[in-house]
Parts: sequence; C-alpha cells; structure tokens
Amino acid sequence: MVGQSGDAARQPKPVPLMQAIPLPYDQVSLQHQGVEMMRFHFANTLRRPFVFPIQGPSGRSLTRMGHPHDP
Repeated sequence: MVGQSGDAARQPKPVPLMQAIPLPYDQVSLQHQGVEMMRFHFANTLRRPFVFPIQGPSGRSLTRMGHPHDP
C-alpha cells in the first residue's frame, strides 16, 4: 500500500472557485474567486425570492433599474 507523505496529507484544501456566503437580512452572496457575482434575497416578507444585482465576468452589472424597454 502506498501512502501519502506527511506533508502532502496536511496541505490545506483550496478555496472553491464558487462560494455561497450567508449574509444578514435573509440574503446569500454568490461569489466567484471572492468577487460577488450576484446576491439572492429570500426573506419571508418578500412576495417572491429574487436575485439582484447580477454581475458579469468583467464586473459590469447585467441588471438595470427602470422600464424593461429602456435602452
């Protein structure tokens, strides 16, 4: 049986690329490599849960406020 060396067995696990970080006020931050990509809001006082904001890979917001047909 081949075992791992003592040093290799003690190596910390790498941080996952995607993480769900619980936040106060019934929110969860979804992060990619430590950068928030979106936030999920799910409070019981809300009519329905929603995701806002949504950030693209460049950090630019993919959501906008206002009328859906606004440029």
